[in-house]
Amino acid sequence: MENCKIENITIKNANVADYQYYAGGIVAYAVETVIENCVNNGEITGGTASRYVAGIAGATYDNNSEITLCKNTGKVSTGEYYPAGIIAYVNNGMIISECLNTGDITATNGGSAGIMSQSSQGGAVISDCMNTGNITAGATIKTVLSGILALGHANDKVSNSFNMGTLTGNMLYAYPIGKTGTYENNIYVTPETAYTTVSTGAVEITDSEWEAM
Repeated sequence: MENCKIENITIKNANVADYQYYAGGIVAYAVETVIENCVNNGEITGGTASRYVAGIAGATYDNNSEITLCKNTGKVSTGEYYPAGIIAYVNNGMIISECLNTGDITATNGGSAGIMSQSSQGGAVISDCMNTGNITAGATIKTVLSGILALGHANDKVSNSFNMGTLTGNMLYAYPIGKTGTYENNIYVTPETAYTTVSTGAVEITDSEWEAM
């Protein structure tokens, strides 16, 4: 998909399965594309050695793409690395805003994230997003898993975003919001097992504090 706008689409029951690279509930691969007000309710399942599978878009490859006001409720899983609720792989930056993931995200290996799995070359801007899905990766895999952004870049920015999903995997690499990049005004709910890592620019709150918000 290139140089277009995708808007107001809801995928209700369709399932995407057995892709090796770049699978998404709305689009697999996009260049200079805006995706707005789209919803995926279907399950997205990668093949045995699959990577870059997501509820909305598998990958984008320029800094003029944008995903806004989108929602994923479906389960997303890969046989190898990098599943995400909204977008799996971003090359050369993009904007992700006001998006919600409620689906469970699972990788046999690692790189699982509620919003974005991997950013290459930096410039990704994530704002006003939320994850409530459970994030799972291999217990011995030394790859970041996160409620919002897994493998970030120093030039990425995450702000005003919230994670209340449970992270399960190698907890030395589990970050409630994200690891690399600039983080401001983010919130996450206290997990049952305390994180051994720290997401800067993020505040931890309890379940009761969340319910009172």
